[in-house]
Amino acid sequence: MKTIELNDGYSLNVNQSETWIEIEVYNELNYLVDCLSINKEEHAYYGFDYSDPFNNEIASTNLQADYERCKNVFVYGTLRSGFNNNVLIKELDYKTAKTKEKYEMTANGIPFVNKDKPTSIIKGEVFEMDTIFRLADLDRLEFHPTWYVREIVEVELDSGEVVEAWIYFNKDKADTVIKSGDYKDYKPSYIK
Repeated sequence: MKTIELNDGYSLNVNQSETWIEIEVYNELNYLVDCLSINKEEHAYYGFDYSDPFNNEIASTNLQADYERCKNVFVYGTLRSGFNNNVLIKELDYKTAKTKEKYEMTANGIPFVNKDKPTSIIKGEVFEMDTIFRLADLDRLEFHPTWYVREIVEVELDSGEVVEAWIYFNKDKADTVIKSGDYKDYKPSYIK
């Protein structure tokens, strides 16, 4: 195990085996505040340099290239302002937007957008990521690429400007189709 001291009293404990890296984050009071286990073979997209995980630098992996290619993320569900997962990006500025192409939005508590079924324009917000770590947090939340898959699409801002942004697609079929393309219109089937 290797311990890395960070700013403000935070520290990382890093354990590594042949196939796994485990990272624990401790605050200034030595309380565990976050942890992450990474399978080196299946989840290299988080961007760690597995040849030397203690060098405190992001490697030139897919995540680094993705971040450099596009810093905008279009969110349409629980990451939107006013929803619970927005806590991950709430201090970032955002712009209201909608997709240029039609997709299908379904929901079963959480929303899914399927790119293979053009049904409606999807409404949401565009956030510009301030660090690669923020994009990694969103990937982790969405279990990219094993559950949701992040891809670039064109979105139109309320100003009329068209920009590229990452969106998280998921082909899971849920109980309710949201024909408006706006997750704010979703009502679970058990609510009449």
